Amino acid sequence: MKPYFTRACAAVGLLAFAGCGPEPIKPMPQVTGECWERMRQIALGGPETDEIRNLLPTRRIAPTHPSSAFRKGLQGYACFDVELTREGAVRDVASVAAVPDDSFADAGREALMQWQYPPTAETAKLPEPRKVFVFLPFSLPPQREINAPLASEGPPVPAEPSAPAP
Repeated sequence: MKPYFTRACAAVGLLAFAGCGPEPIKPMPQVTGECWERMRQIALGGPETDEIRNLLPTRRIAPTHPSSAFRKGLQGYACFDVELTREGAVRDVASVAAVPDDSFADAGREALMQWQYPPTAETAKLPEPRKVFVFLPFSLPPQREINAPLASEGPPVPAEPSAPAP
């Protein structure tokens, strides 16, 4: 089996640097437990989940993959209960679960505190504070062999144009 490296490590020639070795990306863990149950309840619908399902953020900051997990090739997810103000700002973020470790919860919480949701209409029949459930997957881009060209690079270009035949 040929070793695989991330493009960033190969580009700067840091093959001996920690985390730039041939660590394969671990598969995304299956969603289970409390996260799975909450996602299933929201998907099935009902009066208590209709407002949550249709509430989308107006400002979404993508979470940063935890550096320790990135170096180990770990993918994972985190689930949160997010408490919103009437103005749509995030008031509080509570972690429901993080797999495989809490570094995903920390990264997700940091990003979620910057999110913004639409304000609640004065006539809305939503409880104050509003709560939404957020699932954040943390996945890594696919790996490729270090010397394999990217699809966008195309075929190699000859160094010099060929001379016309006499």
